[in-house]
Amino acid sequence: MRALYTWITAFTILTTTLYLPLYDAQQDANFTSIPITYVEGRRPADDLIMASDLSIPAHESYHSFQTDKFCTCRSACWASYQCRASSLQQVDRVSFCRLSSTPVRQTPLQKTPNAIYIIKTERIEHYFYGIGDDGLLYLAPKPPLPQSDVLNSCQKIPGHRLAKPKTDTQKMAMLKISRDIMNGTRMRVYDMNDNLVMMKDGEIMASTDSTVTEPTPFLCQANPHNLNW
Repeated sequence: MRALYTWITAFTILTTTLYLPLYDAQQDANFTSIPITYVEGRRPADDLIMASDLSIPAHESYHSFQTDKFCTCRSACWASYQCRASSLQQVDRVSFCRLSSTPVRQTPLQKTPNAIYIIKTERIEHYFYGIGDDGLLYLAPKPPLPQSDVLNSCQKIPGHRLAKPKTDTQKMAMLKISRDIMNGTRMRVYDMNDNLVMMKDGEIMASTDSTVTEPTPFLCQANPHNLNW
């Protein structure tokens, strides 16, 4: 049985009226520095990622309704296969839940104090999404992408970056995913010196294979448990 992680249930009452600019990953670096909470449920379909102070813009929502209850907003998205993510925020002192069917990596977000952004991880297409042996969260997204698109793709998910082994423990966790889960498939990652390289068959190559021009899988990394990464 999968472990059920307990998440914080007491959230600050939303008190800020929002008419805010969209989050620009290019101007504000990326989402990597945004703290996230990863909730591993009884089934993969129950897994969630939550990020604070981000919300779905009204025009990106296919349905919204008034509520100030986190559980109500979360459950509304859970109950709809169309929903990929939801957010709870306040507009003119009224709290709303917004549901989005847009792929998470294509969704522009608003920086919104005290908002809660909730992602259904099963709706992020992936080969693998789970906690590695080092305690970090790893995502091998679908579809494979060209090298030029890999970096931005990871960063568009709150709290995620292209996987980078800063310790031997992290390196071994990444190599295990490459070997045992991805069956030796070539994957783009960083090495310990921040060079973009390939990982294959449980090994990190010395440099990116310059002959590889086609889209390839890649590995993203996140730190929901606030470890040293």
